[in-house]
Amino acid sequence: MRINGPGSTRGATLLITLIAVAVFALLGVVVYRINQFQAREVIYQKRLAQAHYIAEAGLEDAFHALYADPGWQAGFNKKPFGEGYYTVTVSTDLYPLVRSTGYSANIPLFGRAVKTVSAVASLSYSTAPLPGGGYAIAANDGVSVKSTIDAYNPSVSLTPTRFYFGGSIWANKSFQTSAGALVRGNVFYYKISNNVSNTVQGSVIQTTYTITLPVNYCSTCAASNNNSTGISGPVSCYNSSKMLLTVNSGVTCTLSPGVYYFKGITVDGTLNVNTASGTVTVNFTGDLAANTGCAINNSSKIPARFRIYGGGGTGGKNYVISCAVPLHAYLEDPTSDWNINSELYGRMVGRNITAFQTANIHTDTADLSSPVMTVRWSTGSWTQSYKRQ
Repeated sequence: MRINGPGSTRGATLLITLIAVAVFALLGVVVYRINQFQAREVIYQKRLAQAHYIAEAGLEDAFHALYADPGWQAGFNKKPFGEGYYTVTVSTDLYPLVRSTGYSANIPLFGRAVKTVSAVASLSYSTAPLPGGGYAIAANDGVSVKSTIDAYNPSVSLTPTRFYFGGSIWANKSFQTSAGALVRGNVFYYKISNNVSNTVQGSVIQTTYTITLPVNYCSTCAASNNNSTGISGPVSCYNSSKMLLTVNSGVTCTLSPGVYYFKGITVDGTLNVNTASGTVTVNFTGDLAANTGCAINNSSKIPARFRIYGGGGTGGKNYVISCAVPLHAYLEDPTSDWNINSELYGRMVGRNITAFQTANIHTDTADLSSPVMTVRWSTGSWTQSYKRQ
């Protein structure tokens, strides 16, 4: 027999009360945790935006560094900015990928919010085309490119590791490239263009006119020059009666600053050109051959200080430059053909010019008319991280 009394009712009520208290206590903890999480999330989102702007600041800082030095690759490691810092890396690609990671101010219990942005840097020099100037190559007839043509700034580095847009070409007749060539500049031609797809980064423009290329050859220098005083080395270096400069294999000859006139130039050995304290200008008529195994060393490595001017003869010559070491010079004879197998820092003016596979030509921006350096990110290359880091 079951007896229901007052004691049993009070026990049930107490149990229900305890359960209700436990539930409300649990709800209180949940609400507190939610509010705490929301507060921290608001702070985190604010810090995340801060990290994003810090990362963009790092990207702009890197682009400014590239503007000052196109070969810059050092990056930044935890460089302070605002309440946080950024770390930047720069790739070694032809078009460097710049990656900047921004770190916000510290969040208690959360650490720092982190955001990364990246973009491919496009470095270029721009200049208006001028008659006879502002080009890596200018030809009265045709230009054939089988190598890379680009630009650099000698005031930034005489031994650059990076090159950029600005190696433009002018041809009064034809222009052509081969597979594997790369012209980092604009191409202007008058009659015929045969370029392989993707070998020219700039515009390929058929002009409605030709330009008169400069003839800087000095005919009066045949009578007044520094031949007798400026050439040092073995007697074989210079034949004064025939006005021939000959540098035999295994022989070293040196030209001091001055103006020279030769009726022929042959280099099989080493020709040192001292431009540390002045300019060397070589005028010649006849043949010019810088053969395999030779070296022509411009001591200052500034192309504008070493100029080689042909064109004093009847023209129609065929010059060959095949030295193994890079040449820093301006090579000009608009009446004759140039075949270059050497890496060249400077420019070329000729009748027909062929730059073979080993003849990368880097025009110095000192020769450009009012060059304007720009550093920007390539269209479509900008990215940002979306996941929490």
